[in-house]
Amino acid sequence: MNWKKNYGQYFLIIANIGFWLVMYVAWFSIYWGDQPINHPEFKGELKGGKTYYFLRAFVLSFSAVTAALVVIYTNWFWLVKHYLAKQKYWEYVWRLAVLLLVVSIFMSFHPITEGTWLFLKSKGEILWKIPNILTLMYAFFMVTLFTTPLYLSYNWFQQNAQLADLKNEKLETELSFLKSQINPHFFFNTLNNLYALTLENSKAAPAVILKLSDLMRYTIYDGRSAAVPIVQEVSFIENYLELQKIRLHKKSTINFQKEITNLNLMIPPLLFVIFLENAFKHGVETLRDNAIVDLQLTENDGVIKFYCLNNYDHEERNTAKGLGLENIKRRLKLLFEDRYKLEIVDQESTYRVYLTIDNQSNCLTANQ
Repeated sequence: MNWKKNYGQYFLIIANIGFWLVMYVAWFSIYWGDQPINHPEFKGELKGGKTYYFLRAFVLSFSAVTAALVVIYTNWFWLVKHYLAKQKYWEYVWRLAVLLLVVSIFMSFHPITEGTWLFLKSKGEILWKIPNILTLMYAFFMVTLFTTPLYLSYNWFQQNAQLADLKNEKLETELSFLKSQINPHFFFNTLNNLYALTLENSKAAPAVILKLSDLMRYTIYDGRSAAVPIVQEVSFIENYLELQKIRLHKKSTINFQKEITNLNLMIPPLLFVIFLENAFKHGVETLRDNAIVDLQLTENDGVIKFYCLNNYDHEERNTAKGLGLENIKRRLKLLFEDRYKLEIVDQESTYRVYLTIDNQSNCLTANQ
């Protein structure tokens, strides 16, 4: 469950409510402390008891906090959203000035029984003084100046998070598409070979079916995973090679050397199958005999090195570019970005693949 997506908005609402409660308590403590009943040295006439002055402090603090709330949220959800964010700076400035003026005038019309609150005189007089209004406008402007960057920063982080989520979803979709192209390509080739064996009533057909079942189980179930233990990928390669040895009737040399220090290292599944397929399809199958497939897979401290060599008949080789190699290049780029190096050398009727992957950042073990 994505906590950020499910609870982030509720947390933001609670944080806002908490902030304004703290603000109210702070203003109330100031106004309550300023009440005449709390000052023994006050020489004037007290108009009421403790409850009266308590309510008076409540109304004053509530008015101050409400005015600040109106300024901040009107600025955030209307002015910034519709004008500042769209680079309509002049429209934003004059509308903000009008907002500050209206709220400041409203705050200046505040009847008080005695004492003073902000710049308002006592004895119920309604004060209208331009200097006081300008001072209030300045105070609210400073509040706006402080809170606007906070809102812009929040929006910036939120938009970046949304872009990151969209990017991850796009990558996952593209990787799934690439893997879906790998699996059918492999199975079509294998099924065609199995079909040829059944036509010949070959005794190797049952063994091929068994090996194919193991390969299908891996590609269908484990192939859906984001990562598998490297030992499973090694087993897949071994099964694939055994399947090819059963199928082939020609003289060929197939070697597979492996040296893995961490058998539980997690790697993306089906990383090497395209290179294996190409080695047999464009190499072994173009030669009558003396075909060679030499594979090496090593891993040390999370760094994986894969080497594949095959020879081929230059005249029989199909030079048309297939989707498989382009797919694996794209998949490597999506998975590892700049943490891999793929080099392909095609010369003198031999085809060599050198692949190095720095998988140290993904060094998770199977039991983690």
